[in-house]
Amino acid sequence: MLSNLYRLDGNFHTGFDKLDTFGNNGFFNSNLDKTRIKVDMIERKEKYVIYAEIPGCQKDDVKLKVKNNSLSISVEKEKIVNTDEDNILWSERSYGSYTRSFDIPGKIDESNIKAKYDNGVLCITLPKSSDDEDINVFIE
Repeated sequence: MLSNLYRLDGNFHTGFDKLDTFGNNGFFNSNLDKTRIKVDMIERKEKYVIYAEIPGCQKDDVKLKVKNNSLSISVEKEKIVNTDEDNILWSERSYGSYTRSFDIPGKIDESNIKAKYDNGVLCITLPKSSDDEDINVFIE
């Protein structure tokens, strides 16, 4: 009797493990969530602040570009695992190039944009302005 319950318990958990991967067949497009840069954009009196979650990268892997009041965040994540030598048992992390672009709702002072990357979060400060100018942004 105990062995039958044990076997039932094993099948029970296996069924729920399959539910966890249900969206990976393209039905719910769960791959979009893996490659999308998640952000919060906040408007304050004199500036906009954007917080972007970009875990697993170095700051040199992240590029910012501002043009015509539009901000683009680009990330290049390289695989750490050598598939020729390593036997991958499970892989959930995403790799490759990702870009996320935003139209800023108001004019910004592009020459005074600040960006800082710390613990997987990129904080971008965009001071409000009435001037238009294209500029690349240095990340601290």
